[in-house]
Amino acid sequence: GGTIGHFTTEYWKRLKTEGYIEVGWNISSGDASNAKADALLQNIISQTNKNTFLWSHAILLMHDGRGHSETVKALPSIIKFYKEQGFEFRVINKATPPAW
Repeated sequence: GGTIGHFTTEYWKRLKTEGYIEVGWNISSGDASNAKADALLQNIISQTNKNTFLWSHAILLMHDGRGHSETVKALPSIIKFYKEQGFEFRVINKATPPAW
């Protein structure tokens, strides 16, 4: 679902007033399903390769917490894939381009 339609106008105003930024995502791991680690990796690879215009600012959605052990299992392979493609991992800040 992401953030669209889930929060009030007041919520967004308050975030801005408090100095926070909203960061969207443009590649989904698909880990909100019951997919296994290999399927998560293939989903990410497919989206990444299909959307090469996003390579300068790819933001991958992954969930943490209970019920996401397959995400944890997939993470080393995901990191390896991105490093092999020449990606760098950086901290998101106010200079990060919007997801779309």
